[in-house]
Parts: sequence; structure tokens; C-alpha cells
Amino acid sequence: MVELFKKGSRIFMRHSSKIFGVLVCFLLFVGFRLRPYGLTRAERGAGYLLGIIGLFLMVLLLVYPLRKRYRIFSYIGGIKGWFRFHMLLGIVGPLCILYHANFSLGSLNSNVAMISMLIVSGSGIIGRFVYSQIHKGLYGERLNLIELRKEINEQKNLIPAQLVLIPGTAEVIMKIADNTLRPAASIVERMFGVLTIRYQTRIAYLNLAGMTKQYLMGYKKENHWSAKRCRQMQKQMERKFKKYLAQVVKVEQFGFYERFFALWHMLHIPLVYIMFLASVVHVVAVHLY
Repeated sequence: MVELFKKGSRIFMRHSSKIFGVLVCFLLFVGFRLRPYGLTRAERGAGYLLGIIGLFLMVLLLVYPLRKRYRIFSYIGGIKGWFRFHMLLGIVGPLCILYHANFSLGSLNSNVAMISMLIVSGSGIIGRFVYSQIHKGLYGERLNLIELRKEINEQKNLIPAQLVLIPGTAEVIMKIADNTLRPAASIVERMFGVLTIRYQTRIAYLNLAGMTKQYLMGYKKENHWSAKRCRQMQKQMERKFKKYLAQVVKVEQFGFYERFFALWHMLHIPLVYIMFLASVVHVVAVHLY
């Protein structure tokens, strides 16, 4: 029983983010479908309480950037833990506010506060995805573009040495590597590169596999190789091509996501300030008028 419980706990933790996402989607669906019944009122009862809880959770969002920026807050916990909590608050807080507002629009100041909150929350979800693309796992250490490029250069130098007798392969490998390792481009050029890199690497792979197969067929006749030995050599070279080209795709994507994350961060911070300003105006207006 204990082992079964431990196994179940591990499975739950492994899929906790997916379970949480499904639960949030379910609550959003239920709240939206039940809005005509007016189960919550923003002015009193559970609706008012949810508004206070939601605002409190949104204020707690500020702890993570403070913990990350100032060492004086190191006593309140590690950065990774607060990052997880930050992402959780960025979803649970707006969910409480939506239930507080009964999934409906209201006065002008409340509409501005809600829309800005939803924009910030959506921006945070996008940022979470981009963050995961440039880190080893969502909460891991940040990947280093220089290291990725170094790996490609090492593989680029390795493969042509093994295929020096196969005409054309070295040129294909060098060309696609040079395109990927070009100097930093604009975000638009990086986006175009990400959209086309898989197509380019697929074409390169087919070219490399075709060149290798053609060469081995001729080499087989001249050196009396068996068909089995040729197939083994073909598969071995194809595995090397796939590994190398997968690294090329990774570097191209990383370059784009790195640029995009920097741009996202510049836009996300002002949106947070606007959200809190609109929230303060809404709270003051509600209690004064």
C-alpha cells in the first residue's frame, strides 16, 4: 500500500501542471456557463471575498521580482520556489477576480482593471512557454547559446572528417551550419528562421542520406561489401545526420526565443504597472462612490 501511494504521488507530481491546467479550464468553463444565474455578486458575500483574495494574490506576485532583484529578501525562500509560486498566483488570482465579477463586465474602471489583468495573465502564460524554451526544463538552469553553438561547431568539424570521401556532404553540412551560426539578426529574421528551419533541415537530411546511399552503392561494388554492411553504414550515418541537424534546429529556435523573451520582458513589466494602477483606481472608486 505504501509503495502504491508513493508511485501514485510520483505520477501526480510528474503530471501536476497538466492536472492543474485541466482544473483551471474546468473552473473557467463552469464559471462562464453559470454567469446568467448570478451566483456571486461583487458587492457582497462570496463575490466580495473572492475580490479581496484575488487582489491579495495579485499583490503577492510582486514578491518574486523583489526576491530575484534584492538579496535582502533571501531569507523568505529560494528563487525557484518563488518562481513556481509566481506562476501559480498569476493564474489563481485572475481566476478569483473573474468569479468575483461573475464573468461579466461592469463599470468603466472595473472593466479597465479586469482587461488589464487578463492581458497580464495571458502575457505571463506566453512568457512561461518562452521561458521553458530557453531553460533546461521550466525550473532548470538557463541554457547558454554559446555552448549550443560550440556543440554544433564540434559536430560540424566531426562529420565531414568521417565523410571526406563522400562528395557533396561536407558542403551541405557546412552551409546549413553557417546559416544557423550567422550573427544575431532581428526578431523578424529570427522568426522566419524558426518557421523554415525544420523544412531546411529535412531537405538537408534527405540530400545527405541520398548522397551517402549513392556513394555506398558504388563503394559496395568496388570493394565487394555485403548488402547488410552497407545498410548498417547507411543507418549509422543517418543517425549522425539526425543528431547534428536536431542540434541545428535547437540553436535556431533558441536564438529566436532568447530575443523574444527579452522583448516580452520589456513589455510585460509596464503591463503589470498598468494593471496595479487600474486595480487601485477600481478599489478606491468602489469604496468611495
